[in-house]
Amino acid sequence: QGQSAGWSRSAWDYVEPVDAGPDKVHFRVQFTRFAADGAPIGSYRSLYIVTFKDGRWGIQGRSSWAA
Repeated sequence: QGQSAGWSRSAWDYVEPVDAGPDKVHFRVQFTRFAADGAPIGSYRSLYIVTFKDGRWGIQGRSSWAA
């Protein structure tokens, strides 16, 4: 469980493209999780891989320390 227990919502702190091609983008991101009362629980850095496949963009994978 740890810091992520009891979280109600998440919000992006930043989303930065680090590499891109015509059908794939790697994003360096950070998001913060918040409790129901609005208090921040923790912030987490991640790498998201977004690809264009079958006519639409979607998250193909991610690497994160968030639980």
